[in-house]
Amino acid sequence: SLFQTVDGEQYRPKMLDWLNELVGEGYLNRSNIFPIEFYGLIADKAKLMAWRQERFNLPLAYLNDKELLQTLKNTVQFAEETASVLRFAVKVLAENLESNAENFSALQIYWASLETSFHQLLTKLPNDKENASFAWFGFVDKTAKRAFDETANSLNGAATEQKAIVEAESAFYKTRAKLINQNAIYRDYLPNYKTKGGS
Repeated sequence: SLFQTVDGEQYRPKMLDWLNELVGEGYLNRSNIFPIEFYGLIADKAKLMAWRQERFNLPLAYLNDKELLQTLKNTVQFAEETASVLRFAVKVLAENLESNAENFSALQIYWASLETSFHQLLTKLPNDKENASFAWFGFVDKTAKRAFDETANSLNGAATEQKAIVEAESAFYKTRAKLINQNAIYRDYLPNYKTKGGS
């Protein structure tokens, strides 16, 4: 995790350790929120392949609260696993249309729709874990369904496409149901989910 040091596995940026020390010494309040900016590079030897910038507001409560970090981890994990459900459904759709999954924009729609809500989640979790988590899980679930529906609706409606959509939609809901049913935390935060069409 970016916010947590795990000996022998990974280390968070030193800047976050220094902020945590300032909180521990009383110079900063753990309820404070700091704007944080990160940059990452992908390089092949001396050649720069890509770079990425991330900016978000970080509540200092994350720096030394294992329970809060676990809650955040659960929310991120659900979003990633729901993306896998959507990815599989798109794969089924593409295969039935003898196309490439990359030709469909469901995953781009999904991740773009989550960005703003995730930034809000970061700031809301420290003060209200339960309500913030309920809202996030419901939003992620609905966003995945909407992303699939928008992708399906972008097709022309030919008979072969309609058949492919039905099969892909079935794959989506079956895989989604399996994901939720196998994880007690997901079931707790989606108490009203249904195999198809639920919210």
